[in-house]
Amino acid sequence: MRYEYRLTQRGRGLLPMLLAMQDWADRWLLGDGSLSGTADEESAEARRLADLLGERLPGLELPGHRDGDPLDPVAEAAATVLFCYPATGRPGPLPDGWADIPVAIGCTLENRLFRDAYDDFRAAGAEVRGVSTQRPDEQRVFAVEEGIPFTLLSDVDLRLAAALRLPVFRAGQTLRLKRAVLVVDRARVVHLARFPVTDIPGAVREALAVVRRVAAEN
Repeated sequence: MRYEYRLTQRGRGLLPMLLAMQDWADRWLLGDGSLSGTADEESAEARRLADLLGERLPGLELPGHRDGDPLDPVAEAAATVLFCYPATGRPGPLPDGWADIPVAIGCTLENRLFRDAYDDFRAAGAEVRGVSTQRPDEQRVFAVEEGIPFTLLSDVDLRLAAALRLPVFRAGQTLRLKRAVLVVDRARVVHLARFPVTDIPGAVREALAVVRRVAAEN
């Protein structure tokens, strides 16, 4: 018999504190103290993401942008691309100094590139899902304005970030996900964990190549 520990509401309430402590350690103990939306390829954050290869995503649900209903981040497809991004500028303004934070900007571009390549991902048997810590209603406004065909998931409660120990940074009194790209098969096994992402078009092409390989193998 297999047992699984499931957090209560009280336990989930600690997730922001745990992620804040992780962010503090990544920045002040393991980093140079600078505020950044990325990290060095040899950083502890990059090693944590690399260690996800071959691991299985835990079962959890996040609210989707369309109606806020909870969804499994892993779609019923041969593969799922999960791209994490800090925040888009609509519907509200971004925090002061946002453009000065390395790799914080570019979230609209990233969504547009995945949007423009969406038919290619679908033809390869994959689904695409974007993830940020913005609220579903904020994501909905952006998705409608930009014609985003795939689901945007809100990790506002930091459940996915905590489960995978995703890199985060604090801006505007909110923890934001650093840009990362995961490819997961239908068995929830991670086949790509790209971090840092400094070449957004290249990351989209890499995700598509991995998706095609996963589909061919399955």
